Amino acid sequence: MVMMALRQITRSSSTIKGRLTGLSGELLGRRFDLEKQLVVGRGGEVDIILSDPRVSREHARIIKLEDGTVEIEDLGSRNGTTVNGVKVKRVQLKVGDRIGIGAATFLYARRDELGEEIFSRNRMQTIGQLAVGLAHDLNNALCVVQAAAGVLQDIGDLSPAERDECLADVLSGSQRAASLAKRLLSYARGHDGRAEEIDLRQAVGEAVGLLKRALPRTIAIRAELATGVRIFADPLQLHQLIYNLALNARDAIEESGRDGSILVTTKVVGDEAELSITDDGCGMSEEVRSRIFEPFFTSKPDGRGHGVGLATVAEIVKTHGGSMEVKSILGMGTTFQIRFPSIKARPWPIRRTEMSQLRLEPRSGAGRLALVVEPQKGVRDAVARSLRRAGYLVEDCEDARSAAEKLRGRAPTLVLVDLDEAGRDLRGFIGELRAVDEKVALVGLSATGGEGTLAEARALGVPALLLKPFSHLELLETVALAVLARDGVDLDTTVQLEVD
Repeated sequence: MVMMALRQITRSSSTIKGRLTGLSGELLGRRFDLEKQLVVGRGGEVDIILSDPRVSREHARIIKLEDGTVEIEDLGSRNGTTVNGVKVKRVQLKVGDRIGIGAATFLYARRDELGEEIFSRNRMQTIGQLAVGLAHDLNNALCVVQAAAGVLQDIGDLSPAERDECLADVLSGSQRAASLAKRLLSYARGHDGRAEEIDLRQAVGEAVGLLKRALPRTIAIRAELATGVRIFADPLQLHQLIYNLALNARDAIEESGRDGSILVTTKVVGDEAELSITDDGCGMSEEVRSRIFEPFFTSKPDGRGHGVGLATVAEIVKTHGGSMEVKSILGMGTTFQIRFPSIKARPWPIRRTEMSQLRLEPRSGAGRLALVVEPQKGVRDAVARSLRRAGYLVEDCEDARSAAEKLRGRAPTLVLVDLDEAGRDLRGFIGELRAVDEKVALVGLSATGGEGTLAEARALGVPALLLKPFSHLELLETVALAVLARDGVDLDTTVQLEVD
């Protein structure tokens, strides 16, 4: 029995599992597993989408052949594809090769199951340590909402000013709760974020605010954050990096047996953005300092750590093209000094839709038929209410089967459908809708998001995805884009180029 298990492990591990990791550009830090093939481009039926205008619609294909080898093929792109800096038409890839497509660089590597285990363990450990802080802030936000809603129920004695004040409290409290839920969900889900231009002051400030709730009262954390410092990074991974270093500092302070403090600073140093986290804890010996980034190495007592937090930090810094220096004095404290490439200007022109030009006016639905397919009655009612205020005639159903029965051949202009729970009849239902009107505007709804949901939306031909929770205006803006595209409006006429 043991021998059979060993043979199974050996056989499965002999098959190389490939992966692309974004090393630079807008997909920095993103990972894409290679099963059979991956197509990279700016549109069409591609697996990896880049917005860089120098990238062709279908630019390059990475293919896994039957013998297990992997090749990359340029698909006749305008600007070419490079491997390790050399333009190629079709060539076999080796582990460690760097692929250049437009301004983006990808690393071809084995799928690192040990690395995945490190990230997964660290994420779960950190979530547990931050949960108290999240629950505290979430309860505060919900307290505001419940108190204001209770006052609104007593409508007989409310003045217009009091009503407006309560409504403002409901909105701000619900937005705060939604933000906390999204933060925890995205962090728990893993590497599904997309690198973007980040204001380092804002991102670090958000993380420090959460840490103030998670740290014991014997440890003070403060921040000195410079303005105007911007980097290109995955917000999820940046927060994970800060949480890991701060919680590691907490352990060092507690091990010292005295009250302590953590200082977080940001500044610009030349062409780089510097993030430093300093504690006055127990410090490290040179022997320990030399090994702290090794996976599963820990100098902490049993039960205080798995040895994955700092290994995760090192991996995040590496994938963001950064560098790190650690200074520590035994008995006095430690400083982690991290530098990322700073952004002084965007690396390429970015196409940006002016949403203000596309936003629906209150009655622009103009009597058109809209269908909402959503299993949760509260969400269904809220979406229907917003669409009715925009002038739509709205039908709502809890699943695709009942929606098909209710329509009975009628052709809605707009269909919003939940992709998480709306049932297994979606593909057939969407096919029926397109048989009646192939231009029907489709918007997917999802509470989870992630690559799985995006893949499902793509497979169903749903071009727009709206993540819950969303505001009234976010809903109308997304609907506006979908309906304008359905009506044949050339959205390129409302697109502007933002140039350096």
